[in-house]
Amino acid sequence: TVVVKASTFGAVGFGSVTVPDQHNSPNKLRGPNGMSTMARDCMVINTATARSGNLTATDTAAVHIVVASQSTQLTAGAPTVKDKQVKQIITNNGSTKATVVGITLTWPSANGKLRKVKFDGDVIWDGTISCVGGICSATLTSAQLTADPNRKSINAGAARTLIFEFEKNAAAIVGSNYTWTVNFDTDGDGTGDTSVMYP
Repeated sequence: TVVVKASTFGAVGFGSVTVPDQHNSPNKLRGPNGMSTMARDCMVINTATARSGNLTATDTAAVHIVVASQSTQLTAGAPTVKDKQVKQIITNNGSTKATVVGITLTWPSANGKLRKVKFDGDVIWDGTISCVGGICSATLTSAQLTADPNRKSINAGAARTLIFEFEKNAAAIVGSNYTWTVNFDTDGDGTGDTSVMYP
């Protein structure tokens, strides 16, 4: 809810309010404060209300949650921690290449900032994502990942090590203090059709 000073609008008076975009952090699925189920076609409604004097306007934005199927094409080993890195081996058991198209991740605040995401030695994302208010989460879209498909793909019959690299030494994995979903495109249409999740 936002309270707007009436004089902001001048002689025109109060107009309306719209929600042009929204961001859900942490993610609504499998996050520490999110939904614990794996339901499909869920929806979360965000509502914005603006008040100016006695006038009020409200607008909503729907967040549709679609869970990619977790097929047997990709299998993931148990994650491990070493120094500043959290690692997980992902194997492509299928007959087509699997390319990362999106990643959501939460991690313990003791790790500090997220610095890199890699496949083996190939950096597929680098930058800085800080924890905000004790919540450490990242949502990386296909547009934010490397444009080189070879660096963010696992060939059919191959395995690669997914690596999350942090600012500080990574905390040990205990329960669900880490969560991640890595969405893959396996049919070449650029959209996620299968995923690897932890836990």
